[in-house]
Amino acid sequence: MIVAREKEGRPEGLDEARAELLERLLVQVEAEDESFELLLPGSGLEIRKAALEDRPAGRPRILLFPADRGRLVAFFYKPSRLSFSRDRFSYGALYLYAAKPDEAAREFGTALAYLAADFKPAAKPPRLKRSLDVTVPEAP
Repeated sequence: MIVAREKEGRPEGLDEARAELLERLLVQVEAEDESFELLLPGSGLEIRKAALEDRPAGRPRILLFPADRGRLVAFFYKPSRLSFSRDRFSYGALYLYAAKPDEAAREFGTALAYLAADFKPAAKPPRLKRSLDVTVPEAP
């Protein structure tokens, strides 16, 4: 479920097909038992586990952003613990194709399970890519 949104809107650079896919993926996030926060930097949509009374906000994050060839990229990372650093530790990415929305939704389900498990290796999505052919935008 989505418990907090930084602001309303959608990432920059989305065509209609990828916007529809993003809306479908957000419905999946809303249907989850885990509580998530959404942040909207200009270039993408960031998802992380929400802060609750018994835990702080999660450090693992998914950054969803548009890429070429009708894709949304789900980039898995943890930001640096150092407040002055912009470094990120990458856990890989999934490519979600707007032309295959059912397959993209299934794969995104594995992405949410991986995020909920704090990127534990046993929950790793089967199609996770460690080498990316896109430039990942800066996160907030």
